[in-house]
Amino acid sequence: ARGKLIVEDDLFDHLKAHPKFRAALDTWWTYPDAKEGRPFHRPFQELPNLVMTPHVAASVPGQRARAMEAALENVVRFLRGEKPRNVIDPTEYGVVGSRDRRR
Repeated sequence: ARGKLIVEDDLFDHLKAHPKFRAALDTWWTYPDAKEGRPFHRPFQELPNLVMTPHVAASVPGQRARAMEAALENVVRFLRGEKPRNVIDPTEYGVVGSRDRRR
């Protein structure tokens, strides 16, 4: 998903408060020039329960084809009246509405 789907402060606070919770980020909230600094405002680099990569997940061999196949499979499932796979229910995470999601 794109970085703006996640509220940066909420994620940081959750990771800090729950060290057993793990996260991996490959997309970011902003994409500054190298001289402008990091693509986040909180000190995520200090968290031991977070893995960060520089938006390269699509560069993994075969990943684009697998993503397209999964998306097309979900379109077919939807057209058949079936539930798409891998749908995430935000209420399962207990964070829906914790802050303004329209930022």
